Amino acid sequence: MEKDVRQQKIGNEESKKLNDLACRLSYIGTYFNPDELEKQDILYILYHYYQLASDEGALKYGAEAVLSSEKASALIRNIIGIDIPNASANYGDEEDGTIICRDGMYYIYPSDLEYPEYYLSASQYLGDDIFYLSFDVDDRWTAGAESSKKGIVADDCRMLVKRSDFEWGFTVLSKLKDGDETILPDDFPPPKYSIAYEPENLT
Repeated sequence: MEKDVRQQKIGNEESKKLNDLACRLSYIGTYFNPDELEKQDILYILYHYYQLASDEGALKYGAEAVLSSEKASALIRNIIGIDIPNASANYGDEEDGTIICRDGMYYIYPSDLEYPEYYLSASQYLGDDIFYLSFDVDDRWTAGAESSKKGIVADDCRMLVKRSDFEWGFTVLSKLKDGDETILPDDFPPPKYSIAYEPENLT
């Protein structure tokens, strides 16, 4: 019983990992089932992974990440629970693409795309290791005109995640809300339990 209670709580380190995981799905539209996603969206998640790795110093800017279709598909499976459709098929434009696949190998080219900060702000345990989550988003430190920025937006993103043995400790089952886009009914309530967080980059 005590173990079950612990499993229903999200700790500080888990919150940080979930913030990072949510960021990997930046700019990806809402979906209830990952099978609904187009291959382009799925590969954009792969691109985001290596773009963020580049920002963190794992890659040198101007160099590409190269990985097999098997490794690329396994990474996507870790994040959203499905493989890349036709993972080894040729994909993308070699001249201006940010991600291409040739002969079963993926080439990801870093760029200067910037990402908002995600902060887990509310959680609700649904059973079977599944959590309903809400994230606040802060875009003040992204590139672009100041007039286009909103600052910290409460309840900007909602997801369903399930505990897993993968890199983040969770896999994203559904992205239910992304800004003004939502697949939830009108006035569908957010998760019940608030989670305190400290936004970064505050002046």
